[in-house]
Amino acid sequence: MRKVLIASTFVLGLTSLAYAAQEGIPNPYFVAIHNDSGACVIMNKEPNAKYFKTMGKYKSMEEAGTAMGGMKECS
Repeated sequence: MRKVLIASTFVLGLTSLAYAAQEGIPNPYFVAIHNDSGACVIMNKEPNAKYFKTMGKYKSMEEAGTAMGGMKECS
């Protein structure tokens, strides 16, 4: 019985963290330019500086897309 209680507590803890990452805690979006190809991308993780040049950090995907459309490097 004790093992079941510990396992269920562990599973509930993991699912609540996943839910918080999706709903409660805002995930930033990054606009970056690939160093080799020059392609602009929107990422939900901080880009690796070895491969990308970060152009900005935004609160939503829509905000990042609007900003990327206005960047001369991304035209």
